[in-house]
Order: sequence, then structure tokens, then C-alpha cells
Amino acid sequence: MRRAVWVGVVLGVAVLGAGCGVDRGRIVGKGYDPAATYTTIMTIGGCPCYPVVDTEPECWRLDLRDGDDTGSVCVDRRAWDAAYVGGYWGDRG
Repeated sequence: MRRAVWVGVVLGVAVLGAGCGVDRGRIVGKGYDPAATYTTIMTIGGCPCYPVVDTEPECWRLDLRDGDDTGSVCVDRRAWDAAYVGGYWGDRG
């Protein structure tokens, strides 16, 4: 049980960290992540209690690099179509 809790904590931190990073920089890749729905059964005291549903919207993704930092941003389809690998995304500050 404790192992399962730690695995959940580690995965949660990894997922939260995935959204962090840069929001501007050189475009090094593009991708599309379709909408998805995940269902998890919450367990309290060893008894399955209720389903928790989490949905992720679709993401037109630009993968960015700003110096040594990397990250991804989701943009609308028009911006994704106009962006190109090697171009720059965001305010140059």
C-alpha cells in the first residue's frame, strides 16, 4: 500500500513538472496530443470507493528550447500551422 502511494506521488510530481519549463524559445519540435480521459478508482482503507475521472483537452504542442531550458506549450491550431521548426515562439523579452 505504501509503495502504491509513493508511486502515485512520484508520478504526480512528474506530471506537474512536465507542464513547467519555458514558454518561449526556438521551436525544436511540433506534435499533436489528442484529447484523453483517464479514470482512477480512489481507495480509502483498502476499499474501492469511487471513480475519479480526469480529462485532458487536445494539445497542438510546440516543443521549445531556450538556452539549456526546454519545455512545451499548447497553442491553437492556427498558431501551430503557422509555426515552424527552427522558428521562434513567444516574446523575446
